[in-house]
Amino acid sequence: MGINVPAKYCDDVADLDQNFLSRDNDAEKVKNTLNLPDRIYNGTELIVAKPKQIPDSQFNLHSEYLLLINSNSTTLAHLDPLMQNLLSKSNTGCAIFFTKNSPCVKTCSKPGGRYSIIPALEMFKQHKGPKAFVFSQVWKHDEDKPEWGENLGEINKRIPVFRCDRTNCVPCVENNVINDSYGSNNQYALGINVPVQFCNENADLTNFLPNDTAQQVRNEMNGRDRIYKGDQLIGARPKRIGSTTNNYHTEYLLLIKSMSERLSKFDPLMQTLLNSNPAGCTIFFTLNSPCVQTCSTPKGRYSIIPALRMFNNRGGPKAFVFKELWDEGDNRWENNIKEIEASIPVYRCVANQCTRCVNGNQVNRRCLRNN
Repeated sequence: MGINVPAKYCDDVADLDQNFLSRDNDAEKVKNTLNLPDRIYNGTELIVAKPKQIPDSQFNLHSEYLLLINSNSTTLAHLDPLMQNLLSKSNTGCAIFFTKNSPCVKTCSKPGGRYSIIPALEMFKQHKGPKAFVFSQVWKHDEDKPEWGENLGEINKRIPVFRCDRTNCVPCVENNVINDSYGSNNQYALGINVPVQFCNENADLTNFLPNDTAQQVRNEMNGRDRIYKGDQLIGARPKRIGSTTNNYHTEYLLLIKSMSERLSKFDPLMQTLLNSNPAGCTIFFTLNSPCVQTCSTPKGRYSIIPALRMFNNRGGPKAFVFKELWDEGDNRWENNIKEIEASIPVYRCVANQCTRCVNGNQVNRRCLRNN
């Protein structure tokens, strides 16, 4: 989507009053328009697009292409490019181009590609007001691809790039240096096993994880092993498989095999942590829901489902928690989440609000969709 609003709305302390997107604030109208054949909403200060199938093909025109280059619409063609048309309404407005997934390296963000958006982003160079190119998550097929870092730099030459979640925005390039934490996928997983009193609703978190300091955890998870093993906390980030471009997933590293000479005697690390306090409160957290391709598919080679049986006989409180949906729209996830639930209760927690994902064999929609 793209917006171009008065610059005052982009101040740090902006008051998003009733005049913010006042002519485009009918969310239902926007949604309904996006579901029409054009797949595009063209408003006064807001434009939005969803992928549009290429006729007689299994492929889609990507949403970035539709807004930045060619709407592929007979009713809107005279306004193309739609983002340029939006910018022309106010050269000093606050302009933000947002895409949920980072532009794919195969077509959209590839500088010389047929459908590349890079040349189109030149339009922002002449814009005098605040501007930003924002994405929420790295496209799952581009995680840790070197090309994405390169393409990110190309986008940033034309418009500042930020990665934003529900609580925070971080610049992806600073002083011509790519911020690796946000230019690639920031996936991580954690396991804790703490005294039960810390899991009460009104728990006093004084002396919570006293021997597992944040800096120590961060340093070791960014180190060669990509794993932290502490007294009451374990953590992992994706770990490259040899010289390939693929990673061992964080859930696999903690629940099955650490792939570490230093830590292999403690494998599975989560089982060792559980053994340290059989009656403690244990939580396994992963930023992104386990992928259906490998981690959460019951009989897959790298499936975590059998490993989760370690939680079956736990006496204390327990929970499997995720924040973001990795495979939104993949029907297999609904079945896989039930497989996880068979061993440990599953929750989705976002912004201090947690939703129980499975009740009576019914999966809560909030655990299947982002909206």
